[in-house]
Amino acid sequence: MHFLRMANAGTGNRVLIYGASSAVGTSAVQLAKHFGASVTAVCGPTNLDLVRSLGADSVLDYTKQDTVPESKRFDAVFDAVGKRKSSVLKLACKSSLAPGGRYISIGSRKLLRRTNTSNGAIREETSSSASELRLA
Repeated sequence: MHFLRMANAGTGNRVLIYGASSAVGTSAVQLAKHFGASVTAVCGPTNLDLVRSLGADSVLDYTKQDTVPESKRFDAVFDAVGKRKSSVLKLACKSSLAPGGRYISIGSRKLLRRTNTSNGAIREETSSSASELRLA
C-alpha cells in the first residue's frame, strides 16, 4: 500500500502494474482498483485470467508484447518485480508514463517522476525520499 500511495494511485488515475501476478502484484492490482484507479496489468500468459479476475481493466502479456500501445499513458507505473527480472516490455513501461507520472519499483527505494519542460522535452527526476517528489 505504501508504494501505491507514493504513486498517487487513486480515483481516475491510470496505473500499470508490471508483475501483476506476483504476491505483491496481485495485492497491488486489488488495492489500486479499491482506490479507484484504472489498472493495466502485465504478467505472463498463464496468469492473464487471474489478474483479470482481480479487477485489472486490461492486461498485457510480456512474452508476446514488446511495447505499450501508443495511446496508453499512465499516471503511475508500479514495478512489482524489481531488479530480478526484465523484458523489453518492462523497459517500454517506463516510457509510457504521462507527464508528471511516477515510476516506482519494489527493487529500489527511489521514485522516478517524468515531467515536461517548457520546451516540450521530458525531464526525469529521481529521489530516495517519497516526500521530495510527492507533489507533482
